Amino acid sequence: TVTGYEDVGGLVGDNEGGVVEDSRATGKVSAVEYVGGLVGWNDGMIEDSYATGKVSANYEVGGLVGENDEGMITRSYATGAVTGITYVYPDGYEYNSENIGGLVGRSRSMIDSSYATGKVSGDENVGGLVGDNGSMITKSYAAGKVSGDENVGGLVGDNEGGVVEDSR
Repeated sequence: TVTGYEDVGGLVGDNEGGVVEDSRATGKVSAVEYVGGLVGWNDGMIEDSYATGKVSANYEVGGLVGENDEGMITRSYATGAVTGITYVYPDGYEYNSENIGGLVGRSRSMIDSSYATGKVSGDENVGGLVGDNGSMITKSYAAGKVSGDENVGGLVGDNEGGVVEDSR
């Protein structure tokens, strides 16, 4: 089990220009933001890797990667359930979950030949593969049950200027 607040992953918290290859994480991961079953924040390369543990957090939460910012994900997958949770600040303010995905919570870089099969649930921008997509997704798929309140999709919750190609 891995717990924390920000940039939390089952294997790597922040992949800043690095390479994660032929790797895996199997434990449960829980935190508040930028949380992934394998990597919390990705600005590097992830290939031929996977995560199978349950992931729960409030913002930018993914079965494999929480935030895929300037990195690339290829031939990788996630099978664990991903749950977006409401975060309650000390002053009592409640923040609904946002950008929840079976593979990636929020992506601004390429995802290729990858998939997610876990159940995904959250409040806003909830997708079987990606919660909020602003880049290219190609040859990828999602097969898990998806539920949420706003911008909910079997593959992508909110496709914000992104391209989805040859995917299902």
